[in-house]
Amino acid sequence: NCKELAAVLIPSSVTSFNHNIFGYGCDKLVIGLQAESVPESFESGWNYIYSYFLDIMDFVVLDDASYAITNDGGAYISKYYGNSSSYEVLSYVNEYPVVGIGMYAFGGIRSLSSINMPESIAIIEEGAFCQSFIKSIAIPSGVTYIGNGIFSSCFYLSSVYFNAIACQDLTSDSDIFNYTGGSVDGIEVVIGKDVTRVPAYLFCSSNVKIKSVEFEPDCVCETIGQYAFYKCNNLIRIELPDSITYINDYAFYYCKNLTDIALPKSVTYIGKNAFYQCTALTSIEIPRDVVSIGSNAFSGCSALETVYFNAVSMNDGTSNVRAFSNIGNNEGLSVIIGKDVTKVPAYLFYTSSYLRDYIKNIEFEKGSVCEKIGKYAFYGQNNSYGVIKVPVSVTTIGANAFPVGKNIIQIEGESLPANLEKNWNNSNPYYANIKEILRYDDAIYVILNDGRAYCAMYCGTESTYDVLSNVNGYDVAGIGDCAFKDCRSLTIVEIPNGITSIGEYSFNGCSNLFKIVIPPSVTAVGAFAFGGCDMSTIAFNDDNLPEVLGERWNNYLAYYLNVKDVVVFDNAAYVITNDNNGYISKYFGTDITYNILSEVNGCTVIGIGKNAFRFNSLLITVKIPVCISKIDSNAFMGCDRLTILFESDKLPDDCASYWYEEAPYFLDVKECILEDDATYVIDNKGKAYFARYYGTASTYAIKSAINGFQVVGIGNYAFYSNSNLKSISTYR
Repeated sequence: NCKELAAVLIPSSVTSFNHNIFGYGCDKLVIGLQAESVPESFESGWNYIYSYFLDIMDFVVLDDASYAITNDGGAYISKYYGNSSSYEVLSYVNEYPVVGIGMYAFGGIRSLSSINMPESIAIIEEGAFCQSFIKSIAIPSGVTYIGNGIFSSCFYLSSVYFNAIACQDLTSDSDIFNYTGGSVDGIEVVIGKDVTRVPAYLFCSSNVKIKSVEFEPDCVCETIGQYAFYKCNNLIRIELPDSITYINDYAFYYCKNLTDIALPKSVTYIGKNAFYQCTALTSIEIPRDVVSIGSNAFSGCSALETVYFNAVSMNDGTSNVRAFSNIGNNEGLSVIIGKDVTKVPAYLFYTSSYLRDYIKNIEFEKGSVCEKIGKYAFYGQNNSYGVIKVPVSVTTIGANAFPVGKNIIQIEGESLPANLEKNWNNSNPYYANIKEILRYDDAIYVILNDGRAYCAMYCGTESTYDVLSNVNGYDVAGIGDCAFKDCRSLTIVEIPNGITSIGEYSFNGCSNLFKIVIPPSVTAVGAFAFGGCDMSTIAFNDDNLPEVLGERWNNYLAYYLNVKDVVVFDNAAYVITNDNNGYISKYFGTDITYNILSEVNGCTVIGIGKNAFRFNSLLITVKIPVCISKIDSNAFMGCDRLTILFESDKLPDDCASYWYEEAPYFLDVKECILEDDATYVIDNKGKAYFARYYGTASTYAIKSAINGFQVVGIGNYAFYSNSNLKSISTYR
């Protein structure tokens, strides 16, 4: 409780020191050891709660402060205990230059609002100003070392001038500004003009309330150190000087309120995660001289609306870099490529398909000299519809260069670029020699300079769409490549007579499309046009197929010729031919039983089409009327619970190979009973049969009678491929 004791100097001869020598209440105390290190024989906690200095020659007490003079001829302010509102640290003490601020020298001082340090200061020890009420501070140019937590919990600090030109890089444990500025609107930081590097981890903390950073005019700073502004959540703006060349890894990581940052033309390197999850950042320009952008540099910048890319010599990236992955707001991202860029680097905007959809628009500046778009340059998913204009200067486009399938690629020349790698367009429709692009309702139409018009892309979500026959006075000649690709909402598309071509992949992936009637004017259908249209009934008005059919145009789906109409009743599509015969072409319901109609729109149903019930794992029974005379191949393929019931006492005259594909069938059926995961059939002669077991139990006992009829037989394939069964019981 020696309240006025300011300093104790312990000579090197002392070898024993207890932990409770000082106790509480020595409010001004600083301890000095003449030894260069603390003797091992001192008890743990020997200094209790008080600061100590090593290699001390003497202490001097001046103006409410104590100064420690070291044996190497330098002085430290060791403790301030005054009550003034400001204090100026001395430059010299007894002719010794003051070179440092001691550990906790101003710690906890509430009276001070400002402290001035001389240029001679080179060292600021741990906790030097922590928990004080200072409002402003200037770090002198000569500072080379900063200890941990020097401004920790300085709640009223609102202004920091950092002018240390050779300060060491800090570490993740430094916490220089931890919990700083919490009681003010925010801290304004100014970087001195002679600072060449903002040290690593300098402002790193999620609890520092820095709101702005600016650099003095004519600043020569070249480097933003790694983690320098890491998780500065309150940082709103920063103005970087024209001297900056390196923005290191994690420099502005998770600065979630940073809305704007202008990267100067001098920048050549942007490190990994440099702006990761800066979720308020709305635009960014990549300067001309940037040669490298690190992995995830702008990943997670979910508010980005525009990226202006102007780097003329940037290196190609890889699939692991993903500098711009998972970015863009709900409206999508616009990318602008500067006119002097000759190559869009490979993988520049690459993102994995499972990440958020983002690019809505890609634009090359007028007068662009771009010659190459690298592979995967813009690769990713895209739910926005837009137009990508590829300048006439482009001669090479790499594989999978564009986002997956929601854009129209407009080649601004009369022909395609000379060098196109595999899948360069990534399922996007593309056109050269375009005169005009128009949007009508839910579709985009393209008019070429030769007067031909095409339905280029369907953008809607409706279940039906009627392709236009004329747009803006131009007859629509065809449906373009990928025009309706993956439009899973569509169930019916009407194509007008006059359309002559259906492009490659045009309806590929329309998994719910069940009706499409192709007019006689169509002379060509592109490769894989109907791939993945497993519900579809492909019907041609003509009695012949088009002259030109691309590879696997129907992907083995059934098609019908000489068709008058396709109608839908009770979750099934029926084809009506020009000779007034009906066929069930596809069942797409979810019921467990279905009775095929004998008549639709006044026409007798005479056939079951190819793949009509294929791979329906829900159906347990299908009843076939007497009027059916034809069953096409694979009609019931993969229906692993199905029993086929004929009302007739004989099979149809025209049954293709593999029509039933291991599904049991019965003739002359009177009644069908579903009981205990099994199907039983009773025929018109009064005999009952066990037809099929579709349960999952390990044992099953076949009934001796059902509905009063004796079970006399087990049908074909009754237990086929049931791997759960271990035992089956029957009756005599």
